[in-house]
Amino acid sequence: MTALHVRIGVRGELPSAVREELDGFVESPAAGARLLWGTVPDMASLLGFLERLHMAGVAVEDVERLLPRQPNGAPSATARIQVEGYVADYLAPEFGAASLDEAVCTTLEVAVADQDALFAVLARLEEMALEVREVHLRPDAWCPTKD
Repeated sequence: MTALHVRIGVRGELPSAVREELDGFVESPAAGARLLWGTVPDMASLLGFLERLHMAGVAVEDVERLLPRQPNGAPSATARIQVEGYVADYLAPEFGAASLDEAVCTTLEVAVADQDALFAVLARLEEMALEVREVHLRPDAWCPTKD
């Protein structure tokens, strides 16, 4: 199991029971919402925590896995750049010690009526043993259409 460093964007008041689970998380305000930064032990723990936020009435708007912090003396930043195609052999001589990952990522874009529908999709992905890397929601996802 690998610990996951995450940033979670939420709207709504965090109940005290949820706050107790945030040990080690940093909370910061962000444009009418709040960001939670922290580490969870694994993907199952992350999905369980997101489910508890949802059940507590907190709207989860954004979840992003972050790169782990670098030890002292390491470069101050790492650029993660996705390039279309399988080009690691082409890039390796140019960038030397750079880390190259040719893993395929699939982006699923699905309409959801509300947070319950979102969590039904996340639960199904977990049942399928798929690793969720990021979740981003467009604000208009829960706006009713005007007739």
